[in-house]
Amino acid sequence: HDALPICAENKALTPIESQSLYYFAANILAQSNSNDFDQIIALLNKAIEVAPESQYNSELKNVIDYVQGVKDKAASTPVEDTADLK
Repeated sequence: HDALPICAENKALTPIESQSLYYFAANILAQSNSNDFDQIIALLNKAIEVAPESQYNSELKNVIDYVQGVKDKAASTPVEDTADLK
């Protein structure tokens, strides 16, 4: 997933292609059971930023809200209980 954001910065790509790569990077990070919610949110925000006119931005914003909710829940859950958040 680390290479995808680097690839997304390639100027030869269309904004939608770059957006897709940022989304895929966020998705891979989330699927790897990462608790790096800030990085996931940053990648999703970057996906919106590179394609501000994209038809997918409202869905990306919904995903950001969801991840923020999981992050908030994890912050208020004792460490031994966080496995249930996945």
